[in-house]
Amino acid sequence: MGRTKKALKIIPCILGILLVLLLSAYAAGSQLEKYGYGMMKDGTDYCLPGVVLFNPNYSLKDWFMYFRRDSRAYLDFYLSDEFQAFSLKGKTTYPVPYVNINGDMDYQANNELAQAYFDAVRAPQKDLYLMKNTSHGLLESKSEEFSELLHQVHKKYKRIYR
Repeated sequence: MGRTKKALKIIPCILGILLVLLLSAYAAGSQLEKYGYGMMKDGTDYCLPGVVLFNPNYSLKDWFMYFRRDSRAYLDFYLSDEFQAFSLKGKTTYPVPYVNINGDMDYQANNELAQAYFDAVRAPQKDLYLMKNTSHGLLESKSEEFSELLHQVHKKYKRIYR
C-alpha cells in the first residue's frame, strides 16, 4: 500500500482523536465554569480583537504574516534540548529577585504548588502574591489590579536595587 493510501486511512483516526480531545476540553471547561473556576470566570477588562486590530505597534500585514508563518520552527524548538533548559523542574536557585503572582482559584498554575515551589526557591529577594477570587486569566480579568500590583513590585525592587 502506498504512502498516500496509508495517510488517507490515518487521517480519519487523527480527526476522531482531535474531536474527542476538543470535546473533553470543552466538558472540563464547562465543569470548571460550573463551580466558578473557569479561566475567564470574571470576563475580560478589554476587547481583545480591538487590542489586536488597533495596536499601534503592528500593521495588518504583520498579523497576516504571523498567521502565514512556518510553525515547524516552533515545533523544532519545542523538541530541542534548548527548550528543556527553560523548564523550572529542579531549578530553585536564582541570582536575581524571584516574584510570583498567582490567582487563588487558578487550576492551571495551582497556588498550593506555586507556594511549595516558592518555599524551595533561593534568591536574594523573593515575593509571592496571591490575587483573591482570581483564576488563570488574571491579566485579562483583573488587569487594573494586576497592573497596580506590578507597579508596587517595581517600586519595591527599584528602591532595593538602586
